[in-house]
Order: sequence, then C-alpha cells, then structure tokens
Amino acid sequence: TIDDAVRIALTESTSVLVGDMAVQKERYTYKSAVAQLYPSINLQGSYGYTIKKQVMYLDGFPGAPSMPGASAGIEIQGGLSLALPVVNASLWKSVGISKENLQLALEKSQTSRLNKVAEVRKAFLQALLAEDSYEVLKKSYANAQRNYQLVENNFKQGLVAQYDLLRSEVQMKNLEPNVLQADDARRMARRSLLILMGLSPETEISLRGSLTDFAPEVLQQYVEAEQNPLEGNATLRELAIQRNLVNHATELKKLAFLPTLNLSGSYTYSFASNDLKLNNNKLWTPHSMVSLSLSFPVFTGGRRIYDLKGQKIALMQFDLNARDAERQVSTAYEEAKDRLRRAARTYSVSEGAVSTAERGYTIAEKRFETGEGTLLEVNDADLSLLQARLNYHQSIYNFLVARCDLDLLTGKGVPEETPTQQK
Repeated sequence: TIDDAVRIALTESTSVLVGDMAVQKERYTYKSAVAQLYPSINLQGSYGYTIKKQVMYLDGFPGAPSMPGASAGIEIQGGLSLALPVVNASLWKSVGISKENLQLALEKSQTSRLNKVAEVRKAFLQALLAEDSYEVLKKSYANAQRNYQLVENNFKQGLVAQYDLLRSEVQMKNLEPNVLQADDARRMARRSLLILMGLSPETEISLRGSLTDFAPEVLQQYVEAEQNPLEGNATLRELAIQRNLVNHATELKKLAFLPTLNLSGSYTYSFASNDLKLNNNKLWTPHSMVSLSLSFPVFTGGRRIYDLKGQKIALMQFDLNARDAERQVSTAYEEAKDRLRRAARTYSVSEGAVSTAERGYTIAEKRFETGEGTLLEVNDADLSLLQARLNYHQSIYNFLVARCDLDLLTGKGVPEETPTQQK
C-alpha cells in the first residue's frame, strides 16, 4: 500500500539516513560546546636533566661560598592544573548558537522526511496510474478484438463489406503498440518507486488497489486540504531558525568588546637533586596556586568594529533573501490550492463522462449487432470510452498529486508512527 511504501522509504532511504546522521553530529557539537563551561583538569609530568646549572649569587649570606657546585642536576615534577571560565559571554553565546544549529539540523531532517514522503507518494500514484492506464487499454483492446470477431463472422455470412472487416482489424492492431507501451510504462514506474523507497529496482512488489480506491475520499481530502495553514511550512520554519542564528552571530560580535574572567589553579609536586634518589622525602616539595585572571580587550586595530559592521550587513542581506523566500512559498501555496480546486472540478466532470461514454458504447454495440448502426459508430464510441476512462484516472491522479504538494508546503504528511530521530 501507499502507507507501506512511505514506511519503508523512511527507514531505508539514503537521504533520510544521512539527515538523521547530520542531526546526531550537531547533537555532539552542541554537547562539545556545553562541555567548555565545565572545568578542565590536566595531569602533567616532566623530567629534566640539567647539564649546566644556573648560577645564583648570594653575597652577604653566611655559608654561601660553601654551597654545592656540582655540574649536573636532576628534576622530576608532576601535578594537576585546573581552569574554569567564570565570566565569558562569548562562550555562553556560542553555546546558544550550537543549540540553534542543532534545532536547524532537526528541522532539515524533518524537511528531508517531508520531501521523501511526497516523492514516494507521487511515485506510488504514478505507478497506480500506469497500472490503471494499462488495464484501460487492455479493456479497449478486448473491445476491439470482440468487434473484429463480430465483423469477421458477419463478413463470412455476407452481412458486411470487406472494408468493415479491414477497418476493424486496423482498429485492433493500432491498439497493440499502446498496450505494449503501457506495459513498459508500468514496469518503469515500479522501478522508480523502488529506487525512491531505497530498495533494489529488481525487488518484486505488488501494488495494492488502484486510483479508483481513492475516489470516495476526493471530496473529503479537498475540504481538509483547504483548511491546512501555512505556518507549518518547512522553509518558513528553517528561515526562523536561521534568522535566530544570524542574530546570535551579531550578538557574538558585540560580546567581543566585553572582558572575560577565568579561574585557574594548580598543584605541583617536584623533586630536585644532584642524585636520582627518589626515596629522599626531604627533597620532594609541593606547590599549589589559585588565581583569577581578568582580560579586558582595549585595542585590536578596529577589527572588532569592522566585524560587527560586516555582521550587520549580513543580517540585512538575510532579511532581504528571507522576504523573497517567504513570497515564493506563499505563491507556491496559492498555486497548489488552485491546482487542487481545478483537479477536484475535473474529477467531478470526468466521473460523469465515464458513465455516459459506457452507455454510449453499449448502445452503439447493440445497434451494430442488430444492423441498425455502423462500425464507425462503434469505433467512435470505443474511442470516446477509452478517452473518458483515461481522463477519469488522470483526474484522480492530478488531485492526489496536488494534495501531496499542498501537504508538503504545509508541513504535513510524515506518519506519526514512523521512526524519528534519537532524542
């Protein structure tokens, strides 16, 4: 069914899987940005061998001349260091930007799902249209065969001229290429559907139902579609998030003028001696320190001012582009509604035309069998019936495709029971 095709596409399609991976990637990026607000702790260790010691003069201190003067020394040092940003507005804002990027990735993933659902539904409807057209042409070909047999029997009995026999034979053979072409078209439509579903084009599937099964729902779907608001449009939702990102980027440029305050600390345990005797506890000396550092940007050659001015221009550019995008979405929305209305009216007309053409063909066939009508009337009636049936199925297809386009514009169509992104 069409719902099965959508469900398989949302679990097997490459574009959907790539979109979900992009969401997961942005989620890790956001967590990485948040991690910068936590303290960072580093474990350090070093070993040094002094070839020539630095000389320090202690004039006036008793015993200074008798200090050891060895030419080599050994130092081992290990410890922990801690750093924590206390006040860093730019860092806080970057975390907010990462969160907006995650939201944008989620929205793009949803947009990818909406597009995939619309593509699969259209492909499924195209496959049904190909199947129905094939069946309609087969019925018309069966009518031509039956008429040919009837004319052939009448010709053998001397009731009709040879011209009628030849004409009915030509009518039958002219339909054969159309039937073969329709058979090829339905196979191609199925392959296209399988590719969009993320399956091998050689997969054997059976399409359940036909376009006529959707006919009773045309009026109901028309009323529902007319009431769909545009607020759920994926493009508009993405524009709103992108506008927030541009605003955050502008605020980030402003925050570059503010000072930052960082807390840091360290604890070091070191050993220094002329001999490598690590069991000498008297030579192990601890050292600890805690500090606050305040950094105030004073002058950078005007770089921050120019960055801020450039970002404000970027904001104005975005507003102009967003205005055009919103107008395009609104125009596409109105065009989709017009196509939906036109398809609904065409469906109503074509539905009545089929029943009329069927009655006309039945009358023409009876008239020909009783000798009151001609073969030309039968052929005309059959051609009218064929065209009416094709128009009927085409009208249903056009309506359902217009409904898919309108659902895509209003952000609807993804089944609730389908798997969604990890939270």
